[in-house]
Amino acid sequence: MVIQSDTDYTRPEMLKELEDYVEKYTVDFAKEVIKKTQGMGTDIFGFGNQARYAVDTWPQWEKLNWGELYPKAEIEITVAMSIRRIGLQFQPAKSTY
Repeated sequence: MVIQSDTDYTRPEMLKELEDYVEKYTVDFAKEVIKKTQGMGTDIFGFGNQARYAVDTWPQWEKLNWGELYPKAEIEITVAMSIRRIGLQFQPAKSTY
């Protein structure tokens, strides 16, 4: 089978390059989405469910006021990407020119 790309992803160093690219793309995209939700003040991911364990009681949680903290929160994102198989690609496309 021939694919459209002229890059040979069957080489191990190219698989690593592809993994690194997908990791970076995923982190960048997630940061962008989180930033949008913070701008809206909407914790759609439920980070507050984890943050509430930072306090011992419900009154402390209410006093913490997650709704005001979430837009300012610094959220770290870590992605570990591993390509196990390359699928059906056997070789890069060959130029006909």
